[in-house]
Amino acid sequence: MRHYPLFQEVALTRDIPELGLKKGDIATIVDFHPSEKGEDGYTLEVFNALGETVAVVTVPESALRLLRENDMLSVRSMELNFAAQPYLAETRPEYRTSRREK
Repeated sequence: MRHYPLFQEVALTRDIPELGLKKGDIATIVDFHPSEKGEDGYTLEVFNALGETVAVVTVPESALRLLRENDMLSVRSMELNFAAQPYLAETRPEYRTSRREK
């Protein structure tokens, strides 16, 4: 599979409903997690329109893609219940997700 460089901006290819993230949201790669027995993973940091971190999530490589020249940026509001949740970490067998308090 492809290895993306750190700090590359990417788009999500799927929703992450537990964090209020949607397919197409843009994130920045902040860490790479090679896997010897499956799909490699990446930790992504997601920012709001003001540049504030709203989520940090670790996903499999198939959950992201490079931005394309025909991609159009847009603005959407996150649901308040996600924006108001305190930072929490949840461990899954292979990937973990977390949410950061504003």
